[in-house]
Parts: sequence; C-alpha cells; structure tokens
Amino acid sequence: MDIDLNGIAATEVCSGCGLCTGGPDMNEMVHEHVMGPVLCPDNHEDHFCDCSGDCHIHPSFCSCAAAVECCEATNPEPFDEPMEPNGPGSYEPPSQPLGPVHCPGKDEGEYCDCSYDCNNHPSFCSCAAAQECCAATKGGAYGPGPYEIPPYGPEPGPHVLGPSIVEHLKTIIVKVFEAFFGHGMTDEEEAEKGKELADKIVNETEEVVNKGKKLADKIPDKIVNETKEVEEKVVEEAKEIVEEVEEKAKEKAEEKAEKKEVEEKAKKAGEKIAGEVAEEAKKAGEKIAEEAKKVAEKAQEAKEEKAEKAEEKEEAEEKAEEAAEIVGEAAGDFVADEAKDVAGKIVKQFKEAEVAGEVDTLLQTQRAVQSRRRYATAMLFQHGRASKHASTPHRTSHHAAMACLAQKTQAPTGKALRSSDRVWLHMMHSDLGVSYLYEPVLISLQEAFEEAGATAVITDDTHNNSAVLMGVRKAVAEGHQPLVVGIALPWSDDKEFLRTLSEAGAYVVFYQTEPLPNFKETVEFMAMSGAKELWDFSRANLAYFEKHMSEKKQKAKFKTRYMPPGYARGLDFGVDLESSDQSKSSIGFLGHWTYRPKSVKKKYHKLLGASLHSETHALTFKAQKTYLSKYPMQLNTHKDQNCCPSNNVMESLRMAVLLSNKACVISAPADRLDEDYWKGVVHFASIEETPALQKRLQGDLKACRQKSYETFRACYSVGRILEQSGFLDVWPRTRTNFAPLSPLL
Repeated sequence: MDIDLNGIAATEVCSGCGLCTGGPDMNEMVHEHVMGPVLCPDNHEDHFCDCSGDCHIHPSFCSCAAAVECCEATNPEPFDEPMEPNGPGSYEPPSQPLGPVHCPGKDEGEYCDCSYDCNNHPSFCSCAAAQECCAATKGGAYGPGPYEIPPYGPEPGPHVLGPSIVEHLKTIIVKVFEAFFGHGMTDEEEAEKGKELADKIVNETEEVVNKGKKLADKIPDKIVNETKEVEEKVVEEAKEIVEEVEEKAKEKAEEKAEKKEVEEKAKKAGEKIAGEVAEEAKKAGEKIAEEAKKVAEKAQEAKEEKAEKAEEKEEAEEKAEEAAEIVGEAAGDFVADEAKDVAGKIVKQFKEAEVAGEVDTLLQTQRAVQSRRRYATAMLFQHGRASKHASTPHRTSHHAAMACLAQKTQAPTGKALRSSDRVWLHMMHSDLGVSYLYEPVLISLQEAFEEAGATAVITDDTHNNSAVLMGVRKAVAEGHQPLVVGIALPWSDDKEFLRTLSEAGAYVVFYQTEPLPNFKETVEFMAMSGAKELWDFSRANLAYFEKHMSEKKQKAKFKTRYMPPGYARGLDFGVDLESSDQSKSSIGFLGHWTYRPKSVKKKYHKLLGASLHSETHALTFKAQKTYLSKYPMQLNTHKDQNCCPSNNVMESLRMAVLLSNKACVISAPADRLDEDYWKGVVHFASIEETPALQKRLQGDLKACRQKSYETFRACYSVGRILEQSGFLDVWPRTRTNFAPLSPLL
C-alpha cells in the first residue's frame, strides 16, 4: 500500500495559509502591493530577502539590485542600526509585548496583533486601543510582509500562526493507521507496515525539526522558544504514536499465535472425532450387513411361500367380488321392494301435473333426483376404486414411523368385521350447495369401515330414507344390528328419522360437525334421535361438552367418542409435488373470510400482502386439486378466531383434504387439546409470527409437503383412527332379545 505522507501533510499541516502550497489563501495574508520575497544570486535558498524586516535585520540577504528595489518599494522603517543574527545589537522584543487587541464589532478571528496587522489588515486595528498598540510597536517591528514561518503554534499571536501541527500530525497518523489496518492485511503485513509507518513518521518529524532550526536564525528568541516547544511536543507525540503502532503490531502477533494454537487444538479434536465416527460407522456397517443377511434369509422364506401367497391373493379377490355383489344386492333389495310403488307415484304425479299445468315443476324435480343419484354413483365408484386396493399396505417413511410411535399409535390389526355387518352413513342435510363440506367425514368413515371388513353405504335424506329403513329391518330380521351414522342432524327436515331407525333396531350414532355447538340443543338431539353415541371431530368440543354437563350436574345417557376424518384414498386427488404450476412464494386460503373477525382478516392481508390467495369456489375434487397444485402452502384460520391463548377448535374436515393432498399447512393457534393432536403435521403460529414462518418453510417447501403428507398418511389413516377409537370393541353387531325403544313423550 503506497501512502503519500508528504501529500497529506501538505494539505493538513498548512491548511488555510497557502505558504506551503502557494495556494489562493496566500493572497489573504499578503497585501496586494507588497513585493517579494527575493532570493539574491549566490545566496542560500533560506537566505532570501522578505522586502521587510530583512532589509534592516539581514541586509546581506537584500544586497542585490532586485532586493534593494523591493525594500525601497515597501519602505520599511529602519532600526537604529543594522542587525545580523546573533551579532551585537540584535533585536530583543519588549519584555511585556503589547497586543493582541480585539476591536469591538469584529469577528473572533479579526483581532489586531499590533504588528503585521497594523499595515496589512488596518481594519483589524481601527479602534483606539489597537492604534495605541500599533504606535507603541511602531507599526510592527518587523515591517509588513510575509514570513517563511510554518503555520503552527498553540494560539494565534503576533507571528500569524495557524492550527497546531501536533493535532494535524495526529489526524494524519490516524488516517494512515486506518488505511493500513482497515483493508484485511495479514498480521505480518500489518507489523511490517506499522514499522514502515513509524520510520516514516520519525523521518517526517525530523524534517519538521530541521526546518524549524533553519527558521530559528531568522526569527526573534520568543518565536524560537515557542517553535522549540512545538518541536519537542511533536517529537514526543511522534514517539507515543510509534510506541502505539508497535504495541498494536505486537498485539496482532500475539492474537495470531493464539489463533494458531486454537486451530491446532481444533485440528486434533477433529481428528479424534473423525476416528470415533469412523469406528461407529464400521460397527454400524457390520450391523447393517448382519441385518441384510437376515433379510436375505427372510426373502428366501418368502419365495418358498410364494405359492401359498398366490392362493391367498386369489381368495382375497373372490372375497372382494363377493363384497361387491353384497353391496349391489343390498342396494337392489332396498330399492326393489318399493320400485313399483315409486313408479306408480311418479306416473300419478305426471298425470296430476299435466292436469294442473305443472309439468315443468315435476321435470325439475326429476332432474334433481337424477343429479343426486349421479352424485351417489360417483361416490360409490370412487369407494369401489379405493376398496380394490384396500389390502395394499402403505410404505411408511422412517420419520412417519417415528411420529406414529411418538403419538403412541398402532397400525390397524386387520379386518375385524364381516361383509354382513352393515353401515349406513346417512347425510341428513342434502342441499347440494353445501354437501361438499361433509365429504371428508363421509368418505373417511366409509373407507374406515370397509377396510375393517364391513359393508358401508353413503345415503341421504332426499330419496333414501325408505330404503335405509327397509335395509335396517332386513338386517335386524337376519339377526344383525346395523350401524347408522347420522350427519348434519340439526339441519334435517326430519329430525326424528334417526329415532325411527333406532326403534327398528339400528345402532344409531349422531356425528356432530360444528365448532363449539349449542350443547343444550345437542343433548336434546341425542334424546330425540335415540342415538347411543355422540361422535365429534374435535377433542376440544368433547372437553367443552363434558365441562358443560358437569356444570349442569347432569350425566350423559350416551357415549362420546373422538372420530376425526383422516387420510383416505378417496380424498387423495394425486397432487404432484413437482408440479410446474405451483407458486412457491404464495400462500393460499381455501374457504370464506365471512365468519372470521374483520380485524383478523385485515391483519393477515396486511402482513402477507400479495402472497395471500383466497379461494371460495373450489367445490369439486377437480377444482380443489387444481387449486392445491398451484398453492401448496395453505393457511388455516378459525371462525371467531381468538388468541392467545386460543379456545378455537381445529378445522379437522379441512385438514383431511389439505394434508391428503400434500399441502404444507400453517394454522392459527387452536385449543391445546386439538393442537396436541395435529402438531405432527401442522405448523401453528400467531398472525404476527406467520410471515416469518412462511418464509422459513418456503425455504424448503417440498420437504415440508412431503414430511406432512407421509406422516398424515401413516399416522392419521382412517383405519388407524377407527381402531383407536375403541368403537369396534363395543358395537354389538348381532342382536338378541331386541326390545324396541319406547315412543317419545
């Protein structure tokens, strides 16, 4: 690094005078009519004539014609006799020199020095005190004219000195020091540069001192003494700075030595750890080899049992065909007995409509019936596709398996039911506009019971009530007790239909689907329906219900059971993890903001900005697949959301759809009971924490999606949920000594 110390000193030390650089500031100090200085031939460069004091003090400096002319032009006042440096008759300043004088109304720097300013800055000396001072000194003992005096000194005085050279040297050294140690040099380079800097500072200081000595021959003793003091101070300051630089270099060297020692220790520790890891790896390799050997032996055994497995597969296929026939037979039996009556009623309705002119109304009714049948057919087809692979186990990742162990959950043990065990999942709010809301429950329960071996059918209250009732009666007559799960009972037009099924011999369950429902009405619905169990999607809901019953000092006459929807093949739309349409920087919200507090909606939109994309019209599986493929990161919020802590229940039905389709889900905090269940696959964060969590998860969005999906599929499968609920242990699938329920009062 090349540092021009002379260049810096020229601008810093001589700032504001122009004497060193010959700059424009020179004109401010020298009167425009003053001539000189003049260097006579054969004189030393320091023996120039200043056309002022030298004309009398150093006449040998002004012996040439040009200097004489200059002295005559300036007309300096002569001393009593010429003076030579250090010779007899040398000038001695007054023991008590006058000045400086600061005239009223002048700026701080516009003082009269009773010498130079008397002639060169008469405006500074315009007041009476200054005039008296100038008269006492005879207008300046040295006469007007510039002096070759470096602009330094403790305070401005009669010899026109500038800022302290000591302070300037400090500034210069600090700048150079920063230049050396601010550009990432090594410790050796810093030490070497520090030494060079110290040498250069000493050299520069010596030059200043030498110049001061030369000037001492031309100036009075007082100025010589002041210059000497400054020189000594400069030398002292330079020594201190040199010592500081050397100390800094020494510290750097010590730091390097310590760093080297730490690196050496780290290297040894690393070698030790590497050796230990290698040993562990060797042991692990031997263990894996042993396990591989065992696996090979088991594979050989499996190969030998291949023929037996083939026979079992063929038997399983036959059972599947038999189950399909039973489903068809059951559906056919339900409808066949009433087919003639229904046909007769339709014909009669057509005739009445023709008479009344209401053919359009009737046709509209028939189209609604056909539409609903197509919906039911699609559901059965979808289930049939899933049932075909029902016996195929999922491959569970190591992480998912560990998550299941952490939840203390066990995989389903196998088929516990028979095809003669009938299950009706009866939708009691068949408005096609909202039926999609309940599909996660319907599909989850249907797959769960069929995986267990039962025959499960989805029905609704539009045209299936009679068929369901006939099917229940037939099953009871054959000695079975069928299961009927009523869903969306509070919105049914026939709330007592479930009681009719109970009286016919069915085991009736009411599935509650609302967050924090009216528990008083819930108890009334249970009594009205004759249901033996209340199922719910939320642990928090059940806890609040039990608390309500305790506060009312009532004891429920029915069993409560946690039965959330889970991973079902019918809910897995096959979303591609690598889809090119996905927006990795966005976050979607599948649902309405209508029931969310306005303040909650406002905060989410403010913090998430343009990255938040809401969707309210994805009502079909196809539309939901498209939406989740594009926005794989999903936000979950709550109706009447509150925090923190939160008593909101978790939207389990929505979670079943999102997590079955590889979504990375961020949810607002929920009740602790629900959070504990879902925390293995959902990331919980307050509104304020959501943007930071979004950014972190989007750093590896694919990993978040894959981990959540595999864990949900393995640990939250519908078969696992059904078995852990304990219901299969208490459902009396056969009936003995059946006694119908007493009629409602």
